[in-house]
Amino acid sequence: MRIVLSARMMVVKDRIQREGEVVHFVAHQLKDLTKKFATVGEQETAFPLPHGRGEPF
Repeated sequence: MRIVLSARMMVVKDRIQREGEVVHFVAHQLKDLTKKFATVGEQETAFPLPHGRGEPF
């Protein structure tokens, strides 16, 4: 829970559950990327983005 409250940027591994018009976003793993976020403008290479399915909901 601390990551959710204190992170400026985080990675969330999740699962989307749907039941009718209701959509649930269930987080299984959280990773704090606050330190990397602070250096985004200073990096010479592109910031690596994880690629998911990009499922619309």
